[in-house]
Amino acid sequence: MLIGIDALAIGFSGGRTFLRNLLSHIGRIDNTNRYLVFVSSRNLFLMSALPSNFEVWNVDSVPSRRWSRALWEQFKLPLILRKASVDLVITLGSVDLFAYSMPGLPTIVVIQLNQNWMVPYMLSSRLRNWYLNAGVRLSCSTASKIVVMSNTAKRELIETFGVRPDKVQVLYYGLDSSLFKPQAVNRETHAELSTYGVREPYILSISSVTRYKNHLNLIKAYARLKADHRIPHQLVIVGAIDQSAYYQELIGYVESEDLTADVIITDFIPHEYLPALYSNAALYVFPSLCETFGMTQIEAMACGIPVITSNVSVMPEICGDAAVYFDPYDPDSIVEAISTVLQNEELQKELSISGLERAKLFSWEKNAVRMLQIVEAVAGES
Repeated sequence: MLIGIDALAIGFSGGRTFLRNLLSHIGRIDNTNRYLVFVSSRNLFLMSALPSNFEVWNVDSVPSRRWSRALWEQFKLPLILRKASVDLVITLGSVDLFAYSMPGLPTIVVIQLNQNWMVPYMLSSRLRNWYLNAGVRLSCSTASKIVVMSNTAKRELIETFGVRPDKVQVLYYGLDSSLFKPQAVNRETHAELSTYGVREPYILSISSVTRYKNHLNLIKAYARLKADHRIPHQLVIVGAIDQSAYYQELIGYVESEDLTADVIITDFIPHEYLPALYSNAALYVFPSLCETFGMTQIEAMACGIPVITSNVSVMPEICGDAAVYFDPYDPDSIVEAISTVLQNEELQKELSISGLERAKLFSWEKNAVRMLQIVEAVAGES
């Protein structure tokens, strides 16, 4: 069977991690099917270690601008797929390839976001929101199967778009346990992190800087912790700056509270430095308002640090009893959760132990096996 994989919409962060690990682990366990992969030029380097049954399309022919790429994807790509006699298509960009699927050809649509319908008022582009919401709604009718990253995301999709429950499959993200594990900072990593202004002790939060990630309430809580509890910790926020206006709002608040030396917002940090950054944090805080999975929580657990996270959206499903929860809309609730953990060494040890066990539940190999099961089921129905 020849399987087409449309990964053109994959950007950075979790989407890139999913793409790299899904394909590499499928490549390890499947030497029967053949794969034709479409990626943008910025993600081409992720394809270098794939086995011979994977072929990567010439990405130079794909427009780089978002809307030009979307048009190419919807109108040109289906022609290429049909000419190549592809048997089934997996699209990782949340929207089906309608010109391919509408004649009844089998497609699997992977939806890795929910912010566009759960918190659209916090996003920057109304046009992109409209496109994704309309695209997902139509995809629920045209796709053979929809894949989401959690049962929470499945429930939200069913409630929002009325898709049949049996059409939606859950595929949890995995964890690279060879990378994310407790470890010390070596001299090279220490020097690199020092260039960002990071010093111990610190409280860590990793996610892109965008409004629904809720950094402002975290910083407000941190300001109160500094003023009322005199904690010595820095607050280190790591993640690509997706909304510059929101970033400027954060910086303005930090400056108004005279916290410039205490709150570090690093923007992007190379992936190889993240395990040590996690491992040497006092604790990890994830204040997001809306996620389909929230991968960084599991990465933090695997590195052995206590996790404190929001009590909304998917977070309780993913973290279970291995985290302390707070109301992300209330800075006082965040203050209480952080201060409780910082003041209780026994609780820190319990969270570290339970987090390490919780992280073992998530595996990229399981992810790849599950995806192949879904592929086989769709192929059998077509």
